[in-house]
Amino acid sequence: REQHADGTFGGMFTYFLIFLTFVGSMPAAVDLGAGEKERGTLETLLTSPANLWSILAGKLLVVVLTGLVSATVSLCSVIPIILFGSGVGEQLGSVIGGTFTFGSVLTILSLLLPLAVFFASITLTLSFYARSAKEAHSLVTPVMMLVVGVLMIGMLPGLQLTTASAFIPILNASLAMRSVLGGTASLIPMAIVYVSLLVLSAGGLLLGAKIVARERTLFRG
Repeated sequence: REQHADGTFGGMFTYFLIFLTFVGSMPAAVDLGAGEKERGTLETLLTSPANLWSILAGKLLVVVLTGLVSATVSLCSVIPIILFGSGVGEQLGSVIGGTFTFGSVLTILSLLLPLAVFFASITLTLSFYARSAKEAHSLVTPVMMLVVGVLMIGMLPGLQLTTASAFIPILNASLAMRSVLGGTASLIPMAIVYVSLLVLSAGGLLLGAKIVARERTLFRG
């Protein structure tokens, strides 16, 4: 039963952690891109002494931090409800106490950070591409549904991190976090996950910068 609780908690925790990171980054990304277009402040910002890369880096950092802080605060408020408001609270409490070590927390954060950068680059790029905040939300929502679908697959019982699954974006991070929490992490699949997440985040940054740098895309329509 304890092993089942461990797997259940690990799947739920990684699902909400990644999902809340994405959802938490959406409002900041929409406001810093399409929101500035609607307010008419983006043109003023682009004519300032700061170059484009500095502007994008500053906005990206805000979106990343917003997503991470939002996920952390939301989980800290939900975990006590799970522990004290359900019949498995005592069992999950023992699992959590034996699962969250200093090393496991650092490993999860190191997996989440490049994923948060990728989420921020995608949402911020779509926000800059959109003509308005309403259009930005309509563009980001399908991406959110895709993320949810992948995370739901990651919660399937018996699904483990392997060399093959370590190459699948988002799913690899979810399975890697589950394996860290369950104490079943293997060196080679974990190394592949880190490399693929770094490549994913770097690719998102470069693609976003290339799109935003084109004025006819940035100020389309």
